[in-house]
Amino acid sequence: MSGFTRRQMFPRTSQWSVIAAASLAAACSADPRDEARTGATASALESTLTCGHGTEPAYSDGAPLGDVELMLIDDEPVTKTTGYAFLALQKRAAARGIDVHIESGFRTMREQEYLWRCYQTGRCNGGNLAARPGYSNHQSGTALDFATAQRSQLARLIAEEGLPWQRTVPSEPWHYEYVGGPLAGPCD
Repeated sequence: MSGFTRRQMFPRTSQWSVIAAASLAAACSADPRDEARTGATASALESTLTCGHGTEPAYSDGAPLGDVELMLIDDEPVTKTTGYAFLALQKRAAARGIDVHIESGFRTMREQEYLWRCYQTGRCNGGNLAARPGYSNHQSGTALDFATAQRSQLARLIAEEGLPWQRTVPSEPWHYEYVGGPLAGPCD
């Protein structure tokens, strides 16, 4: 999803509270944009995390999967397992000097319907490619769109370390899907 960000298309309110605990501090710290204010380094400040964002119905191949538990990473909703896998990837990437964040995470049916209409009409979101509602892996919780200026380095890291992420849409170098198993993490 390029062109407009989720926050521009679907503005959010700041009603969610951040759960602060020592176990979270190790995995996720303050927003990297706080670096100028705090003097901390970007490697120490990778992502903001909000646990307990609620549940949403998930879909795969047009069929309902049931509800999935969501959390927020940098204000983007993600399922817990995919979110934990992203945080592990982000940490490995930071160790190699690669900055990566989530541009688009889990999508509700309403969001996917909007993007599908945009794709069909070309009148919004730049007419970017979008799957039919119920068929996007963003709706199953496994797909993320990564924001990074270092795409080739990120792809090399994933390949060299055998990380469980795959590019599945050839025309979208930002779109990756988590193909690993269940993970536990700071919101459990």
